[in-house]
Amino acid sequence: MNKQFTRFGVCFCLAFSSLFAQAKDQTTTNTTETTTRTEDVEEEDFFTMSLEDLMNMEIESAGKKAEKVSEIPASVVVITRSEIEKLGYTSLDNILENITGLYSIGDAFLYGGTNYGVRGFASSGAFNDMMILVNGVNQMEDFSNSYSTDRIIVPVESIDRIEVIRGPMAVVYGSSAFMGVINIITNEPNEDASSKVSGTVANLGTYGTYGRFSEREGEFSYSANVNYSETLGREVKWLDMDSTYLSTGDTTRTADDKTELAGNSISLDLSSSYKGLSFGAYYTAQEEAVIGITSGGAISYRTESSNFNIGYKREVAKWMSLEGKLNFASLNLELPSEPYQVFKIRTQAYEYEVNSYFDFSENYSAVLGFYTRTAYEIERLVDFPSRQLYNFKNYTTDDITSRAGFLQFNAQPIKNLKIVAGLRVEQTNNYGAEAIIQQPLALPTGLAYVEVPFDYEINQGGIQYIPRLAAIYSINEKHILKFMYGQSKKRSSFVESVNLNPPVANDLALADMSTLELNYLSTISSNLGVNFSVYYNDLSNLITRSISVDPTTGAVSVGVDASGKLRTLGSEVTVKYVPIQKLNIEVSASFQESNDLTEGREDVELAYAPKFLGYLKSYYSINEKMTVGLKARYVGAMKGEWNNLLQSHMSEDAPAYVVADLNFRYDNIWKGIYLSGTIDNVLNQEIRFAAYQNNAWANRGVIGFGRRFFLTVGYEF
Repeated sequence: MNKQFTRFGVCFCLAFSSLFAQAKDQTTTNTTETTTRTEDVEEEDFFTMSLEDLMNMEIESAGKKAEKVSEIPASVVVITRSEIEKLGYTSLDNILENITGLYSIGDAFLYGGTNYGVRGFASSGAFNDMMILVNGVNQMEDFSNSYSTDRIIVPVESIDRIEVIRGPMAVVYGSSAFMGVINIITNEPNEDASSKVSGTVANLGTYGTYGRFSEREGEFSYSANVNYSETLGREVKWLDMDSTYLSTGDTTRTADDKTELAGNSISLDLSSSYKGLSFGAYYTAQEEAVIGITSGGAISYRTESSNFNIGYKREVAKWMSLEGKLNFASLNLELPSEPYQVFKIRTQAYEYEVNSYFDFSENYSAVLGFYTRTAYEIERLVDFPSRQLYNFKNYTTDDITSRAGFLQFNAQPIKNLKIVAGLRVEQTNNYGAEAIIQQPLALPTGLAYVEVPFDYEINQGGIQYIPRLAAIYSINEKHILKFMYGQSKKRSSFVESVNLNPPVANDLALADMSTLELNYLSTISSNLGVNFSVYYNDLSNLITRSISVDPTTGAVSVGVDASGKLRTLGSEVTVKYVPIQKLNIEVSASFQESNDLTEGREDVELAYAPKFLGYLKSYYSINEKMTVGLKARYVGAMKGEWNNLLQSHMSEDAPAYVVADLNFRYDNIWKGIYLSGTIDNVLNQEIRFAAYQNNAWANRGVIGFGRRFFLTVGYEF
């Protein structure tokens, strides 16, 4: 542990090694002016803005309308285009794992990408604890209600801004925003350089090409982003993850057995708007190899995902405007390789919403919204030739429709106090499903397998009421306190509700979370600011899996229920310091104590719940064109998933680690040409993720990426 803290301290000290820079050039700013839209601020000014300027930024993700960060009833993080360039982020995953309170747990079987823990809590499987939007459009797939970051292929070159709202956001966005919202914005053209092309090469046989073409003229704007990437992938040795790899009796196995996790992807992102009308289309396709469910086996899968959306917003009176949105979403996933002959998942859904925005006066406003999402096709087909009992087909026989209405009211009864109150009423219909499963049948001639249908009726829990309440008190312009209470509910997904072994419906209550949070924002001086939060999360009805063995037949079955309980007490602090004009430093830390209160597990240490997280972001401007950036993160030790049958965790503990990334950027080398060189994991720190249900064989944990080198050359025009 001390060694890890030492490494983090070394990375922190490196940020101060450039203090020989020139004296700070003084600039004057009218602090009473605020922007009405974030894009009105010059892009290159974002990362150098003081905390006071950042508090006056306006974003739309929190309440679906423009609000100052200082007046939003939530903890907010904004990652800007300038920060992405100066710090050298290499992927969406690289951005998310450097956000305070988030940490990678590496659990995303069948979907690729990465799952994340959020404030001491993580759900097993693909990431589904925070909603991910691209340009305000929901990216959820309806099989597991998840947001795989490999399916949501957003090249970092296309990102104009990311708005992260931490804490329960179910009142505004529904059950998918259980612990917050991440909105990735790619459609805000920069007036100085609206288009670009670039090429990237990296080790591990990786390369990528990217193009962006966008323009804004008057009330019309458009943006198109296209990206293709390919990699031979990192090599993983099975013995490094599975200590029993050579003890199976298979004489063909050797200590040097390994596999390459190769892949390729393409993405296309189109957006346009004219006056109040907007249109968007988003398409991704990828093929990627992932570590499989058995030791020694990698699985290659293919996915195609698409979203098409249209929206219209209009002011109908000086005090009222209306907005409507319609979105179609589809997913096709296929595993074309061994051991499966056929493994397919297909989902299709549409959603629409109508929001009304009321500005009754300068001090009173409200948002009233109505929302519907219908998943009209969910299907899974599996053909496992070597294990006929695992051949099945299951699908919904009814549409799954969620309907909701919400009201959020903002009041400022006195100058320094703002009150926010909201309520959401939501209901998802009960629905039917069917599974056709191969079952053994004893015949005189031997054992045969026949297809047997099973019907399911999935209960979705009736009408749900979800409240929130917040008070925001401005001590003065430089010191702001936010007192917040909120609830979130998360309904079980199709795959969680339909059990195949045994073939029964899992009657699962909605997961429930109540949060109390105090947030303090302070601009101590023109070059020093602090953002501090302390929070308490009380979670119940969490998905819990248990394994049992029939003492008579020896048959193994997996049970799923909603008996999980968890409490977390945590705090987060971010300090932004600008000692001289050309040096920016941001240091963050997250302390969290999570306790498993599930019956029978009170004395079990919770999986995927590190007690401490640390983050560092810093850059030094050598001159107007050249910048050196450093970012680092410390992630504390974690336990693997609990195996109730063996009464132990599924793997060795994942040790704490420090990862530092270094970036050099040279802008406008000649007529818009730029260069960026990045080293991820400079120290080549070994990263291990504790085992979970789908890779329980990895008793040493799954290995993450080591040192990687990236070189990007681009042209802005």
